[in-house]
Amino acid sequence: IRRLLDLGLSEREAKVYMTLLTKKMFTASELQSSVDIPRTKIYEILQRMINRGLCVKRQIGKNKIYEAVDPETAFQVIIDNYQEDLNRKKEIVKELNETLMPVFEQNKDSVNPLDYIEVLNEDNLIHKKYLTYVKNTKHELFTFNKAPYASGTKQKAKEQRDVLFDFLKRGGISKGLYPKNEFAQYGWMFKKEMQHHKLGHQGRIVDEVPVKMIIFDDKAVMFALNGPESLGAKLTMITIEHSDIVKASKILFNHLWEKGISFDEIKDETS
Repeated sequence: IRRLLDLGLSEREAKVYMTLLTKKMFTASELQSSVDIPRTKIYEILQRMINRGLCVKRQIGKNKIYEAVDPETAFQVIIDNYQEDLNRKKEIVKELNETLMPVFEQNKDSVNPLDYIEVLNEDNLIHKKYLTYVKNTKHELFTFNKAPYASGTKQKAKEQRDVLFDFLKRGGISKGLYPKNEFAQYGWMFKKEMQHHKLGHQGRIVDEVPVKMIIFDDKAVMFALNGPESLGAKLTMITIEHSDIVKASKILFNHLWEKGISFDEIKDETS
């Protein structure tokens, strides 16, 4: 029955067909009783099956008798119908392409000034976008770290750590800025970033991080805005793929980097 459902039959059609195979002839009332289908529905189902080539109806005296079409023939009819429908849809697609492609071609060269901006306000989308950007980053990954954080689960944190590790193994340079108060407040962050530090990630502590932001090479930035409480959004991330914005963001990052305290200095003070 499951395989019949995979072929496109409804559950009731599959049960009726399986029942029809067990005996040469059935009346509608016999089928209705055997398959436990409401009497008002059995004739509708049988007519649909006749139209699909799964069974045939014969008149014997005053009685209407239903017989199964053999599986090989019935299933070939289904395949032929699918093929016919597919061919019809291919013709429709061909006609639509001829009609709509000229419309598309007229507008494809027009530039929307917002094409390089994307707004994300759902944690899973933010997480996946971040992973994609890191995987496509070749040289530099600069991070302004600031709450709230979108890793959320252990699985997401592992995925973010893995893509960072892969980036470092490819020879990439990863640097992060951390606000003094938050670094002291979130003990897990200190532990996590020290693990990243062992892999080659460089970090510095600064008095304040003005914005939560990540810079990917010279191509893109992601930065955070606290979402309106009325929308129930904890975090909204804006992605911008524009070289001028990236350049300005790097200037800010390097300015703060020069003022920061390195992880190595923190370890020395702790020891």
